[in-house]
Amino acid sequence: AIGLQFDDWWAVVGWAIEAGAVVWVGLRSRREWMRLGGALLMVVTLVRLFSLGFFDAPSGFTMVFNARVGATLVIVAVFYALAAAHQRWGRELSDRAAPEIATLFVGANVLTILLMSTEISFFWQLRAEADATANLARLASLSFAWGLYGTALIVIGIVRRYAPIRYLAIALLLVTVGKVFLVDLNQLGGIYRIIGFVGLGLFLLLASWLYQRYKSVIL
Repeated sequence: AIGLQFDDWWAVVGWAIEAGAVVWVGLRSRREWMRLGGALLMVVTLVRLFSLGFFDAPSGFTMVFNARVGATLVIVAVFYALAAAHQRWGRELSDRAAPEIATLFVGANVLTILLMSTEISFFWQLRAEADATANLARLASLSFAWGLYGTALIVIGIVRRYAPIRYLAIALLLVTVGKVFLVDLNQLGGIYRIIGFVGLGLFLLLASWLYQRYKSVIL
């Protein structure tokens, strides 16, 4: 019914909410087949989200205030809501629903990272013709944003004592370091190279200090 009544981004929003509702009902009623059905519907929703041009800059692009961002944020919100629901009502499941909770938290953050990265890329791509330094600014902005987000995830993972988020943060920081040395170092110059390296260095120092300072809590 949602697919027939709504188009494009609105259908994605409707399916995401429906998938979350089905998983929630299956969780509360202890019906595994309903949780599986809701999870499959969410997978279909994600496929639809990415097939609508998630990685392509639309004409007349407006940063942040656009349908793509709204639909993605709804899915992220559903992921967080389902993670909270599994934390509350999943205690009787095998492993206390730990795999499901980790998948939902990591999935929400991966979607957020993809959304943030594409928004930054679209912003600078549409200015490439008028600004010769747009590509350099895009590379530096992505490195800075990933470093900042990875550091924030480490803080959250330490405060909440939740290892999957910390592992995701470490993976993101490793990707950022690889990008800086393999891509940025060859293409960036002047102020953009300085900003990129100084920013990444500060984030890595902060992350290492946090791990050293709270290693007793983590372990």
